[in-house]
Amino acid sequence: MAIIAALLGLLGVFLFFRIRLAKDNHKARREVRVRLRAESTVRESEDLRRPLSQRLHTLLPDFAVERLMVWRPQKHRIRKVRITRYGIFTRRYVRINPAQHIACIGMTGSGKSSTLRVLGAWAMQRPNWDVECLDGKWGASSRPYKGKVTVRTDIDDIEARLADLVDRELPLRAELMDPPHLALIIDESRVINMLSTVGLRDLVTIAQTGRELGVHLWCGFQDPKASSIPTEIRDQFSCKIVHLIQNGEAAHVVFKELTSAGWSPQKLTRAGQVLVWEPRRKPRVTYSLWLSNKA
Repeated sequence: MAIIAALLGLLGVFLFFRIRLAKDNHKARREVRVRLRAESTVRESEDLRRPLSQRLHTLLPDFAVERLMVWRPQKHRIRKVRITRYGIFTRRYVRINPAQHIACIGMTGSGKSSTLRVLGAWAMQRPNWDVECLDGKWGASSRPYKGKVTVRTDIDDIEARLADLVDRELPLRAELMDPPHLALIIDESRVINMLSTVGLRDLVTIAQTGRELGVHLWCGFQDPKASSIPTEIRDQFSCKIVHLIQNGEAAHVVFKELTSAGWSPQKLTRAGQVLVWEPRRKPRVTYSLWLSNKA
């Protein structure tokens, strides 16, 4: 009898914890379902507030979007560059001032390199603009620029150019009333990570003093964290073109307290969707312009 009582006691303890664990699991699953349902409701309400052209854009296949969103060269008299469009059935563009430090941020395949190509193609058509590409992907990211602009892939060559800019060219530009513009395209944070202490200091100097002297950084980053981009450089970008990024933490690094005001790029649903931040802009989803094969 004692053995039977002990077995019944163990069975009771087992059933107690089994039921308790099942209740905890059920509660956790229910909380997940409630959260997912709430997020879905919010997403649906946000989609309904978007223009019809943008909602159709999301439903179209990529090849159709590429055909409809082909980028075309802009007229020379326009001083701002158009980088995104509000929808596929509208000709309302987002134009930005290229004479500033610009950061294109997004995951691989989100479209940041294409956005930089739009900027580069605009600058290459202007007589008072020069473009140089500092490549951190062994020549892969600079392939569209080869034969058109100066491309530097060797880290020693890159550091020598940065040193020349700081020691020689920036002082000469300071003596000019209207210095010509120079765009430095850096399409990978690997370039910054590979720089020596001296090279990084020169790049910080360019970021802090180059804008008024006509030298502008146009950078593409996958990871906007301080471990990849020094704060002294990240804080100098007066324009941010943010594609789809990993999570809310990365969005908070990019926009800080502005995430509570609707700047939430982690909620974008597909490559090509963009949030363009400049002072006084509202957090409205737009679509980046696709480059044609001839661009």
